[in-house]
Amino acid sequence: GPEKGASYIYIGDIGDNWEKRANIVIYRVKEPSVDADGVASKQYISEWDKLTLTYHDGSSHNSEAFFFDPTNQLFYIIRKESGKMWRTPTKWGSGDAFMTLVRDTDITSNPNQVIVGADMSSDGREILVKYYGTVRYYCREAGESMTQILSTVEPVELPYTREPRGEAVAFAASREEGYYTLSENSGAISDQPLYHYARLVD
Repeated sequence: GPEKGASYIYIGDIGDNWEKRANIVIYRVKEPSVDADGVASKQYISEWDKLTLTYHDGSSHNSEAFFFDPTNQLFYIIRKESGKMWRTPTKWGSGDAFMTLVRDTDITSNPNQVIVGADMSSDGREILVKYYGTVRYYCREAGESMTQILSTVEPVELPYTREPRGEAVAFAASREEGYYTLSENSGAISDQPLYHYARLVD
């Protein structure tokens, strides 16, 4: 983010089931302070920045997965059905901004399922790609580009119990603590549990 030493949360409004949107949006908010051992309480966000994005060819795409690469400070957005990927052309500075996405690569290890979520570790080395039925893991070596790892490297399939509409995945704050998955609401089931999976190997 623009303020050195601050932590930020990025929220993607990027889905487009009917593929009719002229643009998509990523919101940036400062991460609020939360007492993990205290009583749960609501916090209201009153300030945020907005990054408005269009695809390079002017078309619309139904994308549900995106992640932020801390090594180059670019965002990567993945089309749900095909695994096609785009990225921002430059670092997002302070305040609101508008950018045209650049076509990057295709995720070639698609296990005949749609891609619904993704995350990158805070050190920029590890990537999780979430499908409805599986979670796949990539580890980037020094000097390896995003294009190289996602288009040529065979990922590792991680433990995952299928959820009703599991479309979210995220690394824990510390890489030693594994990862989390979460489902959308499904029909009459209004509450969904947050699942934690321990890290298998270092």
